[in-house]
Amino acid sequence: MPKITINLAETGLVPAGEYTVEVQRVTLRDKIDGDSQYLHFDLAVAGGQHDGERLDTIASLRPDMVQLLGRTLAALGIEPGEVEIETSEDEDGLVLSPDFVGKRAIAVVTHKQVGSQTYARVRTLKAMPKA
Repeated sequence: MPKITINLAETGLVPAGEYTVEVQRVTLRDKIDGDSQYLHFDLAVAGGQHDGERLDTIASLRPDMVQLLGRTLAALGIEPGEVEIETSEDEDGLVLSPDFVGKRAIAVVTHKQVGSQTYARVRTLKAMPKA
């Protein structure tokens, strides 16, 4: 009978710390209770030991959360002011504009415990250092 070897040591979480990340995809989603919407950012670590590993974060569109949204967008190079969000007409809510794909930022990663599961969580995004 053939044997399969699986290395479970390599299935861990991205450790807490700061990582350069690149936006892979952004979607507009409805909150579960339906009272607001948020942007869901799919990110990939860009470089280092965890290159390519996936992370995600959200940014609420609620009016009382606009300051946090502004910080997230600024970290991705979106100028302050009025921002118009355009999505695809599909049900997936893919954000077409502003074009976030390929933008980079520094993700501050922490860990969050939910029940018996531990998850890597992007606490905040910070702008890339000026060259």
